[in-house]
Amino acid sequence: MTITHVRTQVEPLGFKYTVRIDRALDEPENWQEEIATIRQAGEGDVIHLLLNTQGGNAYVMYGLLSALEQSTAHIICELEGMAASCGSFIFLCGDEFRVSPNAELMAHNASHGIYGKASDVSTYVNFSDQQFKKLLERYYTNFFTQEEITKMVDGKEFYMDSDEIMDRLEKRAELMQESEDTAGLLGDEEPCDLSGLSLRELK
Repeated sequence: MTITHVRTQVEPLGFKYTVRIDRALDEPENWQEEIATIRQAGEGDVIHLLLNTQGGNAYVMYGLLSALEQSTAHIICELEGMAASCGSFIFLCGDEFRVSPNAELMAHNASHGIYGKASDVSTYVNFSDQQFKKLLERYYTNFFTQEEITKMVDGKEFYMDSDEIMDRLEKRAELMQESEDTAGLLGDEEPCDLSGLSLRELK
């Protein structure tokens, strides 16, 4: 029999990379495998982050955030338990979110642990405060209000359960969509990122 038309086609959709962020972010050298795995994923792939961490070292967080932001893969951030401190920034870096009914999120300003001459400590703390303030503005905008971010800079901690996390993710998605629509009307060449529009509360 001669086949004259091809009516079906099979193509691979990509790979799924599951990465567990389920311990304290301690030292950068202890997170090279996770960062390398994230960087290995490419377009058409899925990175599934399973988060349950109390946070930790900001420099480990910077490495993870850098890898996630540069990735062309679809990023699912699933909050299994706690996303505290640095963990909250990583959680908010997804394209899709899944939230366990028992999930919790905690956000606050940076904690410092440095010693040396008083002038050196003061210089570092001032620099670190400015760096972290920029981080809060970049990742927490639309998830927290500007008033809440200001209070966080001043030292207030925020805790929330799964219901509030989902509510804030939905509001964030709405605000990002409004910003995208406005950018389109104004003819901006680079519309804002619409990550975070897919939400799912796990049962």
